[in-house]
Amino acid sequence: MLIFAFLTIYFAVYLTECKKQNPSIVIVGAGASGIAAATKLLKNNYTNIKILEAEDRIGGRIKSVKVGDSYVDLGGEFYDGSKDDAVWEMVKDLGILKDRNVDYKIISDGQEIDDENKEKLIAYVISFQDEEECRNLRSIGECFEKTYASLLQRSKSDKETRLLEKSRIWLKNFLSFIGMSTNINDQLLKSYSKQSSSLHWNGHGYKTVLDVMMQKYPDITKQLPIDDKIFLNKRVIHIKGWKNDTIKIKTDDGSRYKADHVIFTTSLGVLKAKHESIFHPPLPANKIAAIKNSGFGSLAKVFVFFEHELDVRGTLHCVWNKQDLKLFNWLKNLVFLIVDERNPKILNGFYGGKGVTLIDTLSDEEVFKGQKYLVSKCLTPKFNVSEPIKILRTSWSTNTNFLGVNSYVSVKGRYNEKLAETLVATGGKPSILFAGEATHPYYYSTVHGAVESGYREAKKIIDFYNTP
Repeated sequence: MLIFAFLTIYFAVYLTECKKQNPSIVIVGAGASGIAAATKLLKNNYTNIKILEAEDRIGGRIKSVKVGDSYVDLGGEFYDGSKDDAVWEMVKDLGILKDRNVDYKIISDGQEIDDENKEKLIAYVISFQDEEECRNLRSIGECFEKTYASLLQRSKSDKETRLLEKSRIWLKNFLSFIGMSTNINDQLLKSYSKQSSSLHWNGHGYKTVLDVMMQKYPDITKQLPIDDKIFLNKRVIHIKGWKNDTIKIKTDDGSRYKADHVIFTTSLGVLKAKHESIFHPPLPANKIAAIKNSGFGSLAKVFVFFEHELDVRGTLHCVWNKQDLKLFNWLKNLVFLIVDERNPKILNGFYGGKGVTLIDTLSDEEVFKGQKYLVSKCLTPKFNVSEPIKILRTSWSTNTNFLGVNSYVSVKGRYNEKLAETLVATGGKPSILFAGEATHPYYYSTVHGAVESGYREAKKIIDFYNTP
């Protein structure tokens, strides 16, 4: 009897120690946060890892596409960090970030507006929230209505007034784009950031961040053993038993996995739409409330290809007349255009604001026709441009693996830290850990926020096993 008891205790301790040495970890999503978590775990000798990715590629909302000898980014494009974050630390000495030309041009009725009015409009976008009228207001939308009315009142001429009236929708969409929301009446005014990045990846693509984390760049011979741990086309549909010692995961192709820990990194959009069907038992009420009340928005990009290089430099904005939009009303969501510096035959259009998700539902033919119209109305009168020959476009809001682009802070409250709270199993084990840009307390809606959140959740697992 004593021998049996001894053996039972011995094997229990033995199994526990084995588990501590190499716990099984499933990471849901191979975007920036998922790759960050995996690489940190691997560097700390946690090798029993599986990364389940719903798409047929890694990167998540980083999507760099090879065009010619360089890359264009359909997802994250500009580095918008503060030079003290995880991404900056990774790439600052690699010489791959480059300043872009941010010289602004605003086109109205086929003509570039004068410098005085241009500077006035750009200055408004940058500092509108500092106006006294906004002191006690909560949303960006409320502040916009107040300050825009004041801007009209301060107009010095009928010509300026007409320009401001035409610019109203463009200004609203610009504010939406900067805040990554599709509804500025829902976005908290205090969360509005003046920061605007002028750094781009000089043709390397934002995917470089993934390569650096995986140690495939700058020296591929030092890469981490991660490739065979990534499983593509594996959309997770069920995560069961998170209160228990073993978590069971199922993907849409019928594959099943077991894990001691799950790091869940999919977008807030997916959490909003699918948390009830994914998690069993259900998530705690406070976690559900955080998911529901957090803001999540979208944007669209359309890359237009030309036969000849474009003689357009800087950042181009188009202000429309109402009659201009009768055929393609969705063009009102255009925020700005830039020519790709490494691919000067490509014009990149950025779209934001209320109704921007409609663009993702349009056919390629309809969007292409709209781009030809855009070029004829906004570019051709001033610049020497040829006919567009094809397009490349995004579809973030209609892709069920994302359902949007980035989080923002809603007027309903700031819930980033609540989104990041770990679900703990019986006995105190961190069971389901949440990463992703929406879980970062202040770098939400950014790639560096996603990366840091992945590191954070990996560290929780490492600390759990390193704690006596």
